[in-house]
Amino acid sequence: MDWFQVGGLSLDPGELRFGLYPDNAVIVRGDRPDVQMSALNVPASCMVLTSGVEPIEYVKYEAEEEGVPMMLVPGDTKTTMNDLNTIQARATFNHARKLSTFVELVDSHVDVDSIIGALGV
Repeated sequence: MDWFQVGGLSLDPGELRFGLYPDNAVIVRGDRPDVQMSALNVPASCMVLTSGVEPIEYVKYEAEEEGVPMMLVPGDTKTTMNDLNTIQARATFNHARKLSTFVELVDSHVDVDSIIGALGV
C-alpha cells in the first residue's frame, strides 16, 4: 500500500478523494456502508473496517465482485490509523524464528493472492 486514506471524516463524495491515489487502503468504520461503497466505486486496493462492525451484505458482495479485500479490526479508526502509521517501526525481524513464524501466520490467515491481484502486481 502506498496510501492510507480515512473515510467518513467529511461530507464530500468519497470517490473524489479515494480516486486521487493508486494503491490506497481505505480505513473506515464498519457501520458506514455509504463510505465503503464510495471506496468500492474507485476501487480501493483494500478496506480496513474499524470498530469491529461487520459490513452489510451488499458491501461484502460488491467487495467480492470488485476483488477488494476487506479486513475487520476491533479498534476505532484513530487507533487503527496510529497503529498502521507505526507498524513498520514496531515490526522487527531480527531473528530467523520471528520471520518463519510471520510467514506461517501470513500463509494461514492472509489471502495473499487477492492482495497481489488487487495491487495489480
